[in-house]
Amino acid sequence: MKVEEKEKIHSPLIDMKKKVIEINVLAKRSKKNFDNSNYRENDIRKEIYIYMVSELQFLMLGIMLSKELTSYKCFWSKWKNSPLEEDIMKMHKDDFLNSLYNGFYFLFFVRVENYLRLIANHIQKEKFSIMETFENLVKEYNLSNDDKKLFSIFSELRNLSHNGGFYSNKNNKSVEFKGYKFIFEKGNSTKLPFSMIESNIFIAEHIIDLIEKINQKTEKIDYIEDNYAKIEFTYE
Repeated sequence: MKVEEKEKIHSPLIDMKKKVIEINVLAKRSKKNFDNSNYRENDIRKEIYIYMVSELQFLMLGIMLSKELTSYKCFWSKWKNSPLEEDIMKMHKDDFLNSLYNGFYFLFFVRVENYLRLIANHIQKEKFSIMETFENLVKEYNLSNDDKKLFSIFSELRNLSHNGGFYSNKNNKSVEFKGYKFIFEKGNSTKLPFSMIESNIFIAEHIIDLIEKINQKTEKIDYIEDNYAKIEFTYE
């Protein structure tokens, strides 16, 4: 089934409570990986998992918050003299969830890209293009063709959020992964094999698989410093 642009992302056909549980399972899996990691504090291969927890919890809590957008006593009432009309609240719910699902790809990708670049930089395989960098890691650590396909899909989904559409020298791009086909067409909405929230979960699960694999393959490297660990914040 291909998701068309006109389909509502909060379709009643999707059990959102079940999706929240699935996201929480991934967050708990990432937290367990962080807790059980043998890498030192501030090693990106350990810290990446806590970043995954943060982004997954943000997605999960955002979905839970969206329920309030169709409630009479919603948080909008705290900012207005009277609650917004029901049809306006429903419209905001669509906008809110759209931004949440699309933003997840972008935020998740930022964390993963930083992780990959730090590893590639350590072995002097980093390139300006993150896809070239990943291809170097594929060769260096004997990653699979499926891993390459996954990252290609992930990159395009991130680019859609960043650029507002699919832009390429080629008009179309189609990638098959785990029995599903992801279609990117120039000038048209992206055709996903399932809903946006299901796509979020699907991509996150397999990206965590990929990170676990890369961490295992880089065990001989003693330490790769997380560059975020060097950032200091001051508060007034």
